[in-house]
Amino acid sequence: MRMQRGVGLVELMVALTIGVIMVAGLVQIFSANKQGFLVQQAQAQLQENTRLTMIMLASNIAKAGFHQNAQVDPADIFTATPLLLPISGVNNTSGSGALANTDTITIRFQGNNILTDCQGGTPGAGVISTNIYRVGSDNVLDCNNGDGTGFQPLVDNVADMQILYGVDTDGDNSVNQYLIAASVAN
Repeated sequence: MRMQRGVGLVELMVALTIGVIMVAGLVQIFSANKQGFLVQQAQAQLQENTRLTMIMLASNIAKAGFHQNAQVDPADIFTATPLLLPISGVNNTSGSGALANTDTITIRFQGNNILTDCQGGTPGAGVISTNIYRVGSDNVLDCNNGDGTGFQPLVDNVADMQILYGVDTDGDNSVNQYLIAASVAN
């Protein structure tokens, strides 16, 4: 029998071709897995931001009009002028200071050293806290707690915020219609 002295050029080329195909397949699988991971991570971040936003807004909206002393008429604390309503909104079409066509909502409550404002501060007892939420021109939901420090970012990647007010049109204590801020009389 003749002894084999090495590998022929054809055999070497076939082995290299098979190896390159296998490496290309592995790179393709790795790339697809990485892309899938990034998509899942972005979706998880979006869901977390949505949850955080809804919890924050629901918590502050529930505080609207809160006042410490049940014996005091709320009208004595929150006067009927538009500037001091417990909750008010603006259907923003101009985009002035905010992203165009997004709404702004203002929530007021009386502090009691326990309740927190939109920036995590605790208004003192009897202090009226004003919380303004809007989507800024940089697609960030931000808030201002009325202390003159400007808007603070809360959640990023918010494309739009639309707030509709439920209205009871027939007096049965059930919402019959949802309207924008400009269409709500009371």
